[in-house]
Amino acid sequence: MHLRMVEDLVKEHREPQLRELYADVILPALDNTPGCELTAPLRLHEQPRHCLSLTLWLPEEAAENCVRSVKYSETTAVVEELFEEGSAWEIRLSRDRTGSLLLSRRSPRSVRIRFRGG
Repeated sequence: MHLRMVEDLVKEHREPQLRELYADVILPALDNTPGCELTAPLRLHEQPRHCLSLTLWLPEEAAENCVRSVKYSETTAVVEELFEEGSAWEIRLSRDRTGSLLLSRRSPRSVRIRFRGG
C-alpha cells in the first residue's frame, strides 16, 4: 500500500482556478488510473491558500507508473503555475508492518526514513 500526500501553497487569488482544474481534470484522471484506490483533496479553513491532496495506491507500482506517465507530466505542468511552493510526502507500508517515509520539497534533495512496526 502506498499513500501519497502533496502539500501546496496556492498563489494568491488562484484558489478558484485550482478548484476548477482539480474537479474537471485531476479527479477524473485519477478515477481512471489503475491502482488509485482513494483520492482526497483537502483544504484548511484557517489557511485557504494551503491545500493537501491525498491518494492511496494499491499496488505501490501503480503510483510509480502514474508519476512516470505523460498524462501526469502534462497535468502537473498546468497545475504548477498555480503554486508558490509545495512538497510531497510518500508513505510505503508492507504486510510485515515495515515501511518507509519519503519526504521531498519538489527538488532533487529528499529524505528517506525507514521504520518498523511493533
